[in-house]
Amino acid sequence: MYRILNNSLLLPGAQKAFNIGENIEMIMIMEKTAREMYAKNREKIMQKARSSNSGFFGVGFYNNFSVLLSEKSTRPGIQWDNNPEFHFQVPCKRLLNYRYLDELFTEALDNYLLTGKKFFVKDEKDE
Repeated sequence: MYRILNNSLLLPGAQKAFNIGENIEMIMIMEKTAREMYAKNREKIMQKARSSNSGFFGVGFYNNFSVLLSEKSTRPGIQWDNNPEFHFQVPCKRLLNYRYLDELFTEALDNYLLTGKKFFVKDEKDE
């Protein structure tokens, strides 16, 4: 059961209240910013994916509004030298169109916003 107290949400057993307006606004801004960053880099991501017939590379999103692409790897599980806010893996061989790339991004962003997990890999069986 949740209690609303002065426009704040108090979770059962929680030690403090969280301001509903601030939390929702933070998530909305974060999602909007991530989508804008993706839109600006979508073509660059697709070009890298189409330039190879095999392997993987990572797409990392950072708090300073930058998007970086990792080096190509022959196996899943991209290692980052720095710590992106969230990132996802793009398989070069299977990436055929923008719709698939958009799906990967959307699933990674949803996963990050809902669970806080920073890394997303689409399972083979999910395709």
